[in-house]
Amino acid sequence: MEFRTRSLAPAALLLLAACDGGGGGRGSTADLGRAFAWSGSVEVLLPWGPAAARARDAALLLEARSGLEVTVLTPPESGRTDRPRVVGGLLGDPSVTALLAHLGARPLAGGGLVFLDLELGLGGDALAACFEDPERPGLPLTVLAAGSPEALARLVGDLRPTARPAARVWSRGQPCLELELERDGTPRSQTLRDIDRERARALRRVRQVTSDAETILSATTDVGRERAMEYAATVAAVRARVHAWTGAGPAVRPFAATLVGGVRLQRDLAGAVGLSVPDGLIQRELVLLAPGLPDDGGRSAARAALRARLGEPVRTWTLEGAAIDAAGSWWGAPIEHSARAVASLSVEEIAAPASVDRHSQHLLGPARGLLFRCLRTAPNAPGIAELWGAEAPALDDDAWRAWLASLEDGPPPVRRPGPAPRRRYAAGVAFDSDGRPGGGLCPPGYAAGLESAEELGADAVSFASFYHQRAAPPSFAGGRDPDGLQSAEGDAALALAVARARAAGARSVLLQPHVLLSESAGYSAWRKRTSTDDWEEFFVHLERALVHYALLAERIGCDVLCVGTELWPAHGDGGGAELWAVKAAGWRAAIRSVREHFHGAVTYAARWPAEARRVPFWDALDLVGVTLYPSLDLARDSSRPGRIRNRLKRSLSELGDFALEQGSAALVVEAGFRATADAAVEPELGTGELDLAEQALLWEALARAVAAARASRAPLAGVFVWCWQSELHAGGRFDRGFTPCGKPAQALLRPLFKTP
Repeated sequence: MEFRTRSLAPAALLLLAACDGGGGGRGSTADLGRAFAWSGSVEVLLPWGPAAARARDAALLLEARSGLEVTVLTPPESGRTDRPRVVGGLLGDPSVTALLAHLGARPLAGGGLVFLDLELGLGGDALAACFEDPERPGLPLTVLAAGSPEALARLVGDLRPTARPAARVWSRGQPCLELELERDGTPRSQTLRDIDRERARALRRVRQVTSDAETILSATTDVGRERAMEYAATVAAVRARVHAWTGAGPAVRPFAATLVGGVRLQRDLAGAVGLSVPDGLIQRELVLLAPGLPDDGGRSAARAALRARLGEPVRTWTLEGAAIDAAGSWWGAPIEHSARAVASLSVEEIAAPASVDRHSQHLLGPARGLLFRCLRTAPNAPGIAELWGAEAPALDDDAWRAWLASLEDGPPPVRRPGPAPRRRYAAGVAFDSDGRPGGGLCPPGYAAGLESAEELGADAVSFASFYHQRAAPPSFAGGRDPDGLQSAEGDAALALAVARARAAGARSVLLQPHVLLSESAGYSAWRKRTSTDDWEEFFVHLERALVHYALLAERIGCDVLCVGTELWPAHGDGGGAELWAVKAAGWRAAIRSVREHFHGAVTYAARWPAEARRVPFWDALDLVGVTLYPSLDLARDSSRPGRIRNRLKRSLSELGDFALEQGSAALVVEAGFRATADAAVEPELGTGELDLAEQALLWEALARAVAAARASRAPLAGVFVWCWQSELHAGGRFDRGFTPCGKPAQALLRPLFKTP
């Protein structure tokens, strides 16, 4: 049975499959996950040195993110035997080698070890693995081994233990192999992924751009040479700035990067999407240079140069702040333009490790860059080395805000009113997200979807996006610390999708975020809550998510932001007047925060008609947004098509009247019908046999009803068709889902988009 849960059900099924698969020991791998969750704690055992210091900062993030109690230990401390643990060390250390022997790894005579016939022992080599702890039966163990103390410190930087038996291998700083393990650590050879081979295949399209003592840049063929050379000049300027700060010093390792024109290569090789993401443990960046998008301003090059000249700072914020200061921009805009927005953050909050889980990267990133610049340029400022070793910024909040006020802020924002009656009707299609990096919005499928929508007359698009209230543990340990809150798809992927939609002729863009409890859980608003404290906590997380999307929508030029979809438990009157008052106040506070950062139209998508008539905050919004999945249980006779059209016309007329009562216009954020025999009876459940004709009949009726409403000048701001396909060959005559793509219904949508 298929529910209208967008991409949640597939994600949950994949998670369950991963947890239940595998034998190789007592019980299933799901038992490890349950034991990890029940323990509520984890121990981290690392040798003295940079890894242990880095782990203590990472532990603060993990505790803030997950609520786990994290204890970092160094030998000879041993900890408790009833807790999951992370054990790290150098390749060849006897304690680490003994644990990795359960994977079939064996020591090398000269140091290091052999795993799956791959010799590991160089500074950039590493192995991360999770399996059942042989010394603590029933509990998961994560082992991190690297060829140098610096590489080990980088590996523990993303300290998020996992209970999923799996292993990943890096060779010379590049990820080269990954595979699943049995519960006892035995490799599952049939799951082996040869990342080296995949990279070689992908990089056949790469050409050299520039190579000298300090910079090695290559680019895929979809990056123009002029754009590549502009970025090379940016990198040179940023590195010169860093060298001026740090003074003369020994030659450092060249900054190596591959410039890519889309997010697919980033996603496939690094498992993440961004303006720049690391490909490998320490050596190369994948920098996004796509049409319509800014680059990272050289921030990744600055980070590499600072780390090479000064090593790791005492506090993680210092490196990011210095790199952003050196770049001088954030997502293409000077960081000074963010001075007004970041003034709400205290110095302590900006520098706190856990702030990445409380603030959008589009707020925290510029704030850290500006704070570092403030410290660096202050009268009698300490040297860069002293800033690098500082435990906390030597600056009070009054001085910080006074310095921000002295900056030349950016131009005042221009309000984008979005679609409204008698101004512009949004004839749109809605793209779903798969909830993973890239969001499923990669060419050629996405480009084909835009083209087919434009051919029908659509001039607007909407994008669903997912946000995880609780960060999910990764499949493999290791990675870069996060910059702050961002979407599950990656903000750069959404920005690129919007840019491509604009290039294809879209005049209006709507962003529709969905806040989930976690990667594998459902909508946060639907979790059972019975107290005012529970709902106040919910609105803290909701406001954080919506502020992030407000900042993102403003940066990428969206016209409409939808702050929620069918979240009636979060505004309904269940639980009494006290809870209802908390909910109403929570929504209004969140909407006010959104408006501080986003200057387009703001709406909420309520189910029409039952939920929409009970939303208590329409007066705080610009548009009455609804989802339209009507139940039309009518007898099947010759008069049925006409009666369906009349029912839909009446529904749209009532919607228009309701919107006028709110002093607004109506926007149908989603409308859809399944290709099943019961599509008009049980629109949510998808019951009945495959029936393309029924879907076509319903869409034709709605298209005519919308055309009639527009002809009568009803206050209808637009309609978005749920959902449009972004994958080649999706939909089609054997598909029972909502999409009309590749079905008879597709050709019948023209009246929906046609100007009356």
